[in-house]
Amino acid sequence: MKEFPYTTIPKYSHNVYKHILGEIQLMRNRSRKGSLEISITAVVVLIIAIVMLGLGLGFIRQFFGGTVKQLGAITETLDEQTRTELLASSTQITFLSRRIKVEGREKEIPFAIRNIRPNEIEFGINTRCFDAIGTDAIRQSAESFVNFETFQSQTIEGGKSDVFPLKIILDAAASPTIYKCEMTIDILNEIAPDGSQIQPATDAEKRYARQLFEVDYKK
Repeated sequence: MKEFPYTTIPKYSHNVYKHILGEIQLMRNRSRKGSLEISITAVVVLIIAIVMLGLGLGFIRQFFGGTVKQLGAITETLDEQTRTELLASSTQITFLSRRIKVEGREKEIPFAIRNIRPNEIEFGINTRCFDAIGTDAIRQSAESFVNFETFQSQTIEGGKSDVFPLKIILDAAASPTIYKCEMTIDILNEIAPDGSQIQPATDAEKRYARQLFEVDYKK
């Protein structure tokens, strides 16, 4: 029987094989390095995002928390006679005066809201100026010239009243004149005796009260 000699791999073939293995290993190393770099970058971005979110929340809490405390101080320092007068009013929105005189750029006043319905209601409070005595430019800028700070919403039990603060802030560019303003109260949520929530079906049902007043500004 004829025997066949063993086939041998040429020397240059071994070199090519080693080269291919080397290239594969290099590609693997690059892939691992790239994945590691992507992971590190993702972690850094996540840390930065968390830090920025924390700083943002801290600023918002400090800003709005300070505003709420300042507004609360207005009603806390209110004398008992004035508080009693406001709470005794039978109207839905009560100011001590319909014309509020402001000397300087800021003034703080109290006002009262009375819930004439039997159910507990969460009210939304909106205040703005819509006109002024003067030129067309002054009249058109009334809303931007006069700003207000108060609680955005408050809950009042049925048949009861509560007193709240209102801070009036005049813009530096505001002209001394009389500004015509309004406060509107909307029903955000009404709670029935059984605990169920009653949502206003239309805008007409949502509107609870509207009170006109004036800001008499003198620098």
